[in-house]
Amino acid sequence: MRKLAKNKMKLKYKPQKRERNKTVEKTKKDEFIEVIKNICGILIFLGVAYLCVYGMTKLGLFEKGYTAPEKEEATIDTDYIAIGSVFNRKDKEYYVVFDNYKDSYVKNAYIDTLISEKIKTKVYKVDMGQNENKKFISEEENPKAKTASELKIKGITIIKIKNGKLDKYISGNDAIEEYLNK
Repeated sequence: MRKLAKNKMKLKYKPQKRERNKTVEKTKKDEFIEVIKNICGILIFLGVAYLCVYGMTKLGLFEKGYTAPEKEEATIDTDYIAIGSVFNRKDKEYYVVFDNYKDSYVKNAYIDTLISEKIKTKVYKVDMGQNENKKFISEEENPKAKTASELKIKGITIIKIKNGKLDKYISGNDAIEEYLNK
């Protein structure tokens, strides 16, 4: 019975492994055709690249309209300071003017003129229109602030710092004009 079962089975045999390192001999004609194909491929690539550049030139993509901007020297304005550095300036005595210079420059031009004429010590400016200074704008004022984080500014304000401490706190256009015209 065993023989019968083997005869009905179809056995599959693995085919022989192919030979891998067969060297195909090339004739001179084959080598010549291969060189010609390479040269034609390179010429076609260069031709397509030339046509692309020529087409882009005709479309105006390489016009000479662009000029590089001239580099200017950076200027640092030492009159404007950050509100966090109000109490730690090198000077022994100085004034700090708090105002929104973007919105109210024309409105407070008279006060700026008075400040430049009447105050002989250093005057720093804090622009309350900048985002980092807006958190110090308040409806209340704090004329007894000892640190920059305690400052609360309502409108145009001038403070006088003497030896790193708040000496005078003047707020509002009228009060500032009166103080400067003394």
